[in-house]
Amino acid sequence: MSRVGNPRDNAVMESFWGRFKDTLRKHFRYWECDDLRSTIEQAIYYFNNERPVRKLKGKPPVPYRTERVA
Repeated sequence: MSRVGNPRDNAVMESFWGRFKDTLRKHFRYWECDDLRSTIEQAIYYFNNERPVRKLKGKPPVPYRTERVA
């Protein structure tokens, strides 16, 4: 747990959750879905396997790592 009044302690997680919630809003319209659990599972799959990442030369994280290992 982070110390009180020190937001830098969890900057990485705050950044992740911000991007993830933004993805949920833009691509999945979670407020219109009946099954939130299924929507979150789909968003996690998209976030890891389909979403292009500029730092990874436009490739999603999982395929990029798979190519690096092979």
